[in-house]
Order: sequence, then C-alpha cells, then structure tokens
Amino acid sequence: MQLDHTLLRTFLACVDAMSFSRVATCVHKSPATVSMQIQRLEQRIGKPLFLRDTRNLSLTGAGEELETYARRMLRLHDEAVAAFQRPEMEGTVTIGAPDDYIAAMLPDVLRRFGEQFPRVELNVVCAQSTALLPQVAAGDIDLAIVTRTGGTEGRQIRREPMVWIGSRDGRALSRDPLPVALYEPGSQARTVALAALARISQSIRCIGPKNLRTFFCNRELSGSDAGSDANTLYLR
Repeated sequence: MQLDHTLLRTFLACVDAMSFSRVATCVHKSPATVSMQIQRLEQRIGKPLFLRDTRNLSLTGAGEELETYARRMLRLHDEAVAAFQRPEMEGTVTIGAPDDYIAAMLPDVLRRFGEQFPRVELNVVCAQSTALLPQVAAGDIDLAIVTRTGGTEGRQIRREPMVWIGSRDGRALSRDPLPVALYEPGSQARTVALAALARISQSIRCIGPKNLRTFFCNRELSGSDAGSDANTLYLR
C-alpha cells in the first residue's frame, strides 16, 4: 500500500480546519473534490478517517493515528526536497535578541536552522532592544528580535499584552512607595511601566533587574508565581 502525498495533504488540511468546505476554499477545489480525495484515502487505509454529520467533523481512532504519521511523513518529505533544491550555504549569521526573547522563542528556531544549514556559523548576541537596533543599522547584526518602539522598522512576529504580576494576597499594593521590579534603564517595558505609574501619580521604589530575572527563572521552573516575593509588584 502506498499513500499519496496529495491525499495526505488534503487530509491534514481537513484535520486543521475540520470542515471540507473551508478546506475547499483554501486549496481552490470544490467540496465534492475534497470529499472524494478523503474517500480515496479511506479506501487505501481500509478504515474511516472522519465521523461526519450535517454540522460537525471529527476524527476516528484511525484518523488520529494517521494524522501523526502523515505529519511526520510530509515534514520529512519537504525537508528532503528543500535539502536538494537549495544551494549549500556557508558563512556566518549573527542574530540579536533580549535574553527573555532568546529563552522563549529561539531554542527551536536555532535548532532547526542548525539542522538545515550545518555549514553556517550562527552567533547570538544578547542585549536590550535599544542596544540591538543600532547594531542592526551598522551591519554588525544581521537580524534582531526586538520590542517595537516608535520609528522601528521590521516585521511583526508576535504581539502580547503587558500585565502586572503580584502575590495573590495583594500585599505589595498596600505599600507606599509601591515596590516595583523593573528591567534596567533603556528597556521599553520599563519605560511603559513608569509612564503608566506616573499618570496616576504613584510613588514607587524600583527593584533591580537582577531580582526580576531571578523571579522569572523561579516562576518558569515552578510553573506558577506562588513562590514570588509577596512584597513586590512585577511587570511582564
């Protein structure tokens, strides 16, 4: 038995959308064609892959099992095709990012880059966004992941809200001046936080960036903020 890659791609598109009609629109085919391709795949497998009714679409046990194999097969196929289509690349690439972005976003990206371009030396520069931008402009860094500020050009890859974090008993909020943990001067998060506090005329006592990093390391290891300093308010 051979599994057609075209049928597998249609199958995975249906898994992601859980709708034949939505998939048909995306792949520029009629819903009847999409349904027929799924039927052909089910005939190859010898088992139904979807449970269908007038409104809902869900995977059968065989469908769930096939999804795992299909994603692995197509990923490996695409990697092999890309490996032989691209020229062998050599050289050095320098990427810059703040330390919290490196920890949260880059490990998997760097791993995959190393696998696809084993002859390219990859350097990572860890610094604040405000320090990285001049290095990009000067050509010292090829690519940087930064917090966008006014006038910064680039492509947005992520957007997330800034929130205040404190202990559950709210002890820090009752203190005056308010103890607030902030990154070092030049941080965009620090600038936004201080502006927000200034708008409400809140007196504060700044806690240094060393304490802030220690808090987030402990929080990520424990999976919660239950062990954080109850007397300090953090911004994230």
